[in-house]
Amino acid sequence: MERIDALKAQDLAELSELSTAEGFRFIEGLASDSAGGAPTFEAPGAFGYAWYLGDKLVAVGGMTLDPYVSEKEGRVRRVYVHPEHRGTGLGRRLLEAILEEGRATYTLFTLRAATPEAEALYLSLGFQPSSLPETTHEMRLLQEPR
Repeated sequence: MERIDALKAQDLAELSELSTAEGFRFIEGLASDSAGGAPTFEAPGAFGYAWYLGDKLVAVGGMTLDPYVSEKEGRVRRVYVHPEHRGTGLGRRLLEAILEEGRATYTLFTLRAATPEAEALYLSLGFQPSSLPETTHEMRLLQEPR
């Protein structure tokens, strides 16, 4: 796993195709941003992680400032694991890295769970159902960012 600011569009091609086939558009958006040279995780407070097996990208995700809440909230974004690698713990480890880094900046994590499987993973990591705008789950931190 490596920390990233941006990804090459060709690295995202397979994940974009797979996620679109499953009805998810957020990896396609990430691929489009990358292809256009737009920063993907370069904004202040944003960061991302990519997981490669050999030269194949098998998982991606990150955190940005939550555009729906306020400046102390980090939004878990664009988390996707290749279908062949789900259930192996890879997604959990990716999310643990994202959350660990986010603790240095944010007091609240928010996200939108797209599937029951994703929801189960988020709940197991400590997220709770949320009524915040554009959010299905949140995790409030008890301490201020480091």
